Amino acid sequence: MDLGALIFAIAIFVAVSSFVVFITSVLGQPRSAINRLKEVGKEVHIPTLEEMELAKPFLERVVGPASRKGLDCIVKYTPQHVKDRIRKRLTMAGNPHDLHSEEFLAIKIITLLSLPLGVLLFCHIVGFKSQLTTLFTMVFFILGFLLPDSYINQAIKLRQKQIQNTLPYFLDLMVVGMEAGLGFDAAVNRVIQKSSGPLSDEFNRALQEIRIGKHRRDAMRDIANRAGVDDLSTFLAAIIQADELGISIGNVLRVQAQQFRVKRRQRAEEAAMKLPVKMLFPLVFCIFPAIFIVLLGPAVLIVKEIMPTLSW
Repeated sequence: MDLGALIFAIAIFVAVSSFVVFITSVLGQPRSAINRLKEVGKEVHIPTLEEMELAKPFLERVVGPASRKGLDCIVKYTPQHVKDRIRKRLTMAGNPHDLHSEEFLAIKIITLLSLPLGVLLFCHIVGFKSQLTTLFTMVFFILGFLLPDSYINQAIKLRQKQIQNTLPYFLDLMVVGMEAGLGFDAAVNRVIQKSSGPLSDEFNRALQEIRIGKHRRDAMRDIANRAGVDDLSTFLAAIIQADELGISIGNVLRVQAQQFRVKRRQRAEEAAMKLPVKMLFPLVFCIFPAIFIVLLGPAVLIVKEIMPTLSW
C-alpha cells in the first residue's frame, strides 16, 4: 500500500469517528429534571377501579366468582368425614397441583356431568340409536365418577413406590452421617440437602415442625400417616421407641438399613419371579399367532394349491 492511500484511509477513519462522537454527544445530552418529570407526568395514567376490574381476564372476572360460589356450596353441603378422607388421600398423593378437598370435589362433579353430556350431544349429532346412546351415556357417567379417584390413586401409588425405593439409600446416608458424629436431626438435615424426592420433602417438613416446637415423636408419626408406606412406618416406630427408651439411634438405623436392603433384594426377586406369568399373555395372544402365520402360512398355501389336483 502506498503512502497516499494510507493517509486517505486514516483521514476517512478520523472523519467517521468524529461524526459518530458528535451525533452521540448531541442526542445523548441529559434533559433537565423538570422536563423529565413533566414527560413522566404526561405518560403515567392512574387507572380507576373500574378500569382495573375490566382489565382482568374474563375467567378471573366472571368464572372465578362463580366458581368460588360453587365451592362454597360444596363446602356447605359436603359431610365433614368425606372432606377429611379426601384431604388425607390428597396428602398421601403429595397434594398434586395444590388441590384442596373442595376443589377436588368440584373437579369430580364437573367430570361427572360434562362427560355424559358431551357424549349425549355427540350421539345426538351423529344420530345413534337410543339404546346405544343410553349405553354410552351410562359408561361415560361411570368414567366421570371414577377418573378423578383413579388419578389420585395412581399418584398415591407412584409416590409410595418412590418412598419405598429411596428409603434404603436414605437410611444408609443417615447411618454414615451419624457415624461421623452428627446427631439425628443434623444427619437428617444433611441427607435432605444431598437428596431430593418425596421422602426428603417429608423429613424436611418434619424438621421444620420440630424447629417450631413440635415433639419429634409426633412429627415422626405424622410422616408415617402422610406417606402410608409400611416400611417407613416400621422404621419410624423403631426410631420413636429408641428415643423413648434411650437406645442409641445409630444402632437402630444400622439394623433397619440392613433389613431394608434385604427386603429390597427380596422384592426384586419376587418381581423377577412374576415376569414369566406376566409374559404369558403377550406370548399367547401377540407373539405365537405371528410365529404360526410365518411357519404354517406357506404350508397352508401349498396344501391349498395341491388339494384340487388330488383324486380321492
